[in-house]
Amino acid sequence: MSTTRGLAATRTGGREKWAAASPEDWENSINRMLSKMTAFKHKIYKIENFIDIVKNKQDRPFSYDPDFNYNIYGDDRSGGDFHSNMDIYVGDTVEFTDDGEEIYPDAVLSQGLSFLYSCENFQAVVDLALSQDSGVSHEKIIECLNYYNEYDDFLDIN
Repeated sequence: MSTTRGLAATRTGGREKWAAASPEDWENSINRMLSKMTAFKHKIYKIENFIDIVKNKQDRPFSYDPDFNYNIYGDDRSGGDFHSNMDIYVGDTVEFTDDGEEIYPDAVLSQGLSFLYSCENFQAVVDLALSQDSGVSHEKIIECLNYYNEYDDFLDIN
């Protein structure tokens, strides 16, 4: 049996089987993995770079986890439309008080950014565009995002 980073390997019939060496090692391995996975948040991206992250599903876990929820913020001087080479900030979601008052993340307020998109809608638009055309361009996805934002409907790209 060999161990690597808290995981133990055993050989059975020529196959290696990896398991946590202890419950604490397992928890530490999961926490390291989750912190790497949510590392996409709290950063500024070019829209094209973040589209690639969403296309590759690096912005979501295998099953629902609220820690992965995010909103996309940016400068809304362009009317809330995305454009090529645009800077966006991917941060925590807007929270609400019991009275329905919106509480924006501090980083969003300090940078003077505005809400542009929720993760659910952004993912849905990108995923649908990819399902219609696996080689869809960034420009076409940006067009789809803007269309959805304006019409609350998906753009058919076929």
